[in-house]
Amino acid sequence: MKNWFALALLLCAGVAAALPRETEQRLQQLLVDNPAELLAQLPKPEQRLTRLELAEYGLFESEAMQLLARGEEGYQAATRSLQHLQDRRSPLAVRLMLSQTLNLDHLGRQEHAFKILDELQNDPSVLRSEALRREYRFARAVLLTSIDRSADALELLLPLQEQSNSDSMRPSSSDIANAIGNAYANSGNLNNALRYYLDAHTLAQSEQARMLQNIAAYNLGITYWDMRDPRLAKRFFEESLELSLMLDDQQGIAYLQQVLAEVAISEQQFVEAKQYLVAAAEGFQRSQNPFMANRVIVTRAELAMAQQQFAQAHQLLDQAEAEADKLNKPRLLEDVYLLRAEVFAEQGQFEQALQSHQQYHRSVMGALSTDQRLRTDELRIKFETERKDRENHILQQQTELQQALLTKQRQTMALVLTVTLLLMTWVAFLIYHAHKNKKLRQHLDQLAYTDELTGMANRRHILDLLHKERERVHRYHRPSAIALIDIDHFKLINDVHGHVQGDAVLKHFTGLCANVLRSTDTIGRFGGEEFLLILPETTLHDAQVLLERLRQTVQHHQFPDLPADFQVTISIGVTALDLLDITPEESLKRADDAVYEAKRNGRNRIIVQSREQALLRIEQEREKRSFELL
Repeated sequence: MKNWFALALLLCAGVAAALPRETEQRLQQLLVDNPAELLAQLPKPEQRLTRLELAEYGLFESEAMQLLARGEEGYQAATRSLQHLQDRRSPLAVRLMLSQTLNLDHLGRQEHAFKILDELQNDPSVLRSEALRREYRFARAVLLTSIDRSADALELLLPLQEQSNSDSMRPSSSDIANAIGNAYANSGNLNNALRYYLDAHTLAQSEQARMLQNIAAYNLGITYWDMRDPRLAKRFFEESLELSLMLDDQQGIAYLQQVLAEVAISEQQFVEAKQYLVAAAEGFQRSQNPFMANRVIVTRAELAMAQQQFAQAHQLLDQAEAEADKLNKPRLLEDVYLLRAEVFAEQGQFEQALQSHQQYHRSVMGALSTDQRLRTDELRIKFETERKDRENHILQQQTELQQALLTKQRQTMALVLTVTLLLMTWVAFLIYHAHKNKKLRQHLDQLAYTDELTGMANRRHILDLLHKERERVHRYHRPSAIALIDIDHFKLINDVHGHVQGDAVLKHFTGLCANVLRSTDTIGRFGGEEFLLILPETTLHDAQVLLERLRQTVQHHQFPDLPADFQVTISIGVTALDLLDITPEESLKRADDAVYEAKRNGRNRIIVQSREQALLRIEQEREKRSFELL
């Protein structure tokens, strides 16, 4: 998950002392909306500025670099800016140091970052305001998540979320939701991670912060991918890619191209996957990101394996292993070893697969995490303090303990090696069968959510999404609309031209919807020729405008293999997800009534019916029946 998300608002809040307030607010908004544009608007080096102005502009520069995944440049900008300040305990200096830690986190240098945070914590006069203490706790939580101490991170983040009751508080609600999502995702709790990422996505949209929305969309894509929902993963990846292109976020574009290549491989879209990988490799080369460039090589090997090109896969893995050795990145080597084991297993060479898996196991066991080193340092400090008071007694206990530990370690190591050999043999067997059943599982997963003919969401899935949208509307009191769409005279098409042509009309209609509807809209096949459309963040008026464009598109489209004078049209019923509706079925009933009225009034039209209009119509019908009885 991306940890380089929107901390700029929290770090820039209240720092301006020399900059005009209007300039500060404009730069803060640019920071979360378009950091690349912010960098372009910063003063040029030849402009004459005070030392305080240089430090303030340097903070904006450092945070923009961090959001754009340019950690080294961001760290250097913060370091230069600190040199302009005489008072290293001022709020601006503290925020620059926090910016240093977050850029170091992006560079994988968490140990250095924690030393800076410990320096701040050890001086009570520095974190003297509640605002600075909130920002400090938030930054520490981000670093704890990066070193796999998610439980400790959540202890800091969840109280911050409860206190975030004001838009002016920093970190913002969107920042905290994203951070909590990262912590849950890092601990393997994907359901909770998904919930908080969705909150962050919604909040970022309401804050008009495109960069925050971009990062939340990326994290949603990763989470859905890990939850084996490639359709929704691809949807959010494509949204993130669109935003990255709009924001000229070159690193973000390359990251998205790399993950979209993995999605394409899972869908057996090999040509598309290759195009994504070529573009990603060029992007990481331009941005001088050797870590991700190596990751692209591993994904290319995965593509070669999927295409049964085993020789090329081994050649690419050898190249990736050589590059990982140069970079001194054990995690990259672990990916190489694991994929190589899968390639050998796919070839039926299980002895080589076992050897590669043993390499992977040794690499994992031999790597000492940053978290372990930090905890060891803390224990060493406590031990040294106590040893000064009870040196002789502790030395004796330490000797006895070490002897016991060595004996226990020898026994444990012998057991671990025996169990490991047995497990590796079993894992090699499982890899072969898991890969064999992979395509079947993917097909079954797709059938559970997708209509086989149109590729849209099926009835069960679109109704599940409707219930979730209603919960979101009730939680945030945001506008949302739904529509039922019915293809007019569809039975006539089937009777006159045949069911094959009828199916072709449904498929072409699906393509027209994809061209007209927005990326945030969701449509599913509700019945034979009836479709349910969910329009988040949309008023009834905006829904009517969008659907009128769809209606005209269908009306003027010449469907293949139908006579030139045969016009396909649609009838549409639109209503809002009203807060007063007890269940979403009430909203669905209004939309269905509106479709019926559109049919009754001649078809090829849109009928909009709000809750108030529906109640008025019911009352009028009741009065009419009462009058007829009299």
